[in-house]
Amino acid sequence: MHLFSPLSIGPTRLPNRIVFAGLPSGHASRDGSISPAFTAFYAARAAGGAGAVVLESAWPLAPSAQTIPHLGLYHDRQIADLGSCIERIHSAGSCALVQIDQPIVIASLSDEGLGQISKAWIAAAQRACSAGADGVLLSCVDGGPFQQLLSPLTNQRAGRFGGPLDRRMQLLQDTVERMHARFSARMVVGLRLLVEEFTPGGVTLQDARVIARRMSIAGARLVEVFAPTVGAVPMAYFPGWRTPLAAAIRAVVDVPVMVGDLNDDPEFANSVLADRCADLVCMGEVLRDDAAWPKRARAALFPDGRE
Repeated sequence: MHLFSPLSIGPTRLPNRIVFAGLPSGHASRDGSISPAFTAFYAARAAGGAGAVVLESAWPLAPSAQTIPHLGLYHDRQIADLGSCIERIHSAGSCALVQIDQPIVIASLSDEGLGQISKAWIAAAQRACSAGADGVLLSCVDGGPFQQLLSPLTNQRAGRFGGPLDRRMQLLQDTVERMHARFSARMVVGLRLLVEEFTPGGVTLQDARVIARRMSIAGARLVEVFAPTVGAVPMAYFPGWRTPLAAAIRAVVDVPVMVGDLNDDPEFANSVLADRCADLVCMGEVLRDDAAWPKRARAALFPDGRE
């Protein structure tokens, strides 16, 4: 297994194992629409040789007022423009995944209100599927609703979705199961998971191993491992520091695991796969700054052209 080995995940076949992470493009709009510059940004990362491109977080719910720039997936009329963007990515030889998340505070929502969150996320996934996406990633990081539910630091609820871990992850499990039942024949349902909060009382790696295992059984076919660079516990951050966390998750799931926070050294990125710590590497700033990095990495790893 190396950076340029193909990988099949359900109905989706990635030509290589380099993924452009869903970073903000800087070209999103306040009304959620897609501009030519937005499409060109992601198409360029595909043309540069990434096996898959993750589009920045798509919001499932329409904001009540003008807000921060975002990608919208809350109206059917947004499907066509997303489809055009995805077509450009496909034409360049890459797969297209859409990350689904939105900054919504859920503390005051009822259980019924949280149920509406799940329905909105599933509806957004349906629109992504209709637009031709190869997969969706449910984000459980960056403070969105599912991270708030999973973390004991932010979930102080009683009742169905609060308290022990089984209840805190119930809505996510329900959502994954429903997405898998509806979309598994047409696209990948994946998970972007916070695996350690580095704060007493927060999500621990052992919690995350339970969550990842449970969600893979529910139908998640890809797990991206994420951990924050801030927390109460002092940490040394160096290229690849999340890799041992990815290896710990990979040991308990039977689906591909993706990890990032690597440097721009092709040999180093390749070693993460060769050592079986992960199955995919997601490159954020590296590909944002140099869309053609995959082509340079291939030349560095295989100077004679033979893989």
